[in-house]
Amino acid sequence: LVMADEDRVYKNGSTQKLSVFELFEVTPEGKIASFNQYTQIPTTNEFGQTTGGKLYSSTDPKINGSTFQFSNRGEIATMEKFMKAYNEMDVTTCSAILAEKVKLHDFDGNIITLTRDMVPAIFAEYKSLDWQPLSMIPLKMTDTDPTSGIIVNAMEKRVLKDGTVWDKELMETFLFNRKGEIKEIIQFSRGADKK
Repeated sequence: LVMADEDRVYKNGSTQKLSVFELFEVTPEGKIASFNQYTQIPTTNEFGQTTGGKLYSSTDPKINGSTFQFSNRGEIATMEKFMKAYNEMDVTTCSAILAEKVKLHDFDGNIITLTRDMVPAIFAEYKSLDWQPLSMIPLKMTDTDPTSGIIVNAMEKRVLKDGTVWDKELMETFLFNRKGEIKEIIQFSRGADKK
């Protein structure tokens, strides 16, 4: 009987840390004849599964129907840093978190390609920004490379220099590349609850 910690590095770049319990059958000659390894959670378990959900549509048939799993590659810390920098209109930090080109699907249905050099002009419109998270869920597709995404529910209030106030609740998906940079943003919005 063996209890052990195991670190795995896959050829596609994914990593995995496991605590395993293994039962080895050893012959009288000292050779391993068979072994069983226990690490999984029963499928009947009500919660705590390592995978779930389903991707229903995609332009890539190889991943259509894939399940999701939680990701833990620093997505939460990256988004917290990004939100702080955004609220402070910190061009340098925001630009460093973005990929060279970011595909933005905005809440009006427009598809825009953002580049890092566009960040100063975006901030130039505003007197103040206040983007506060309500929840964040980092995910990746099961058994794929380490690229990941994070679903962020947040409240955002923008005050433009002309005095106009934009106040919305947002549901956004941020997709990361292998370097951990934001490469795509998909936005949905609704009006903030009336008081």
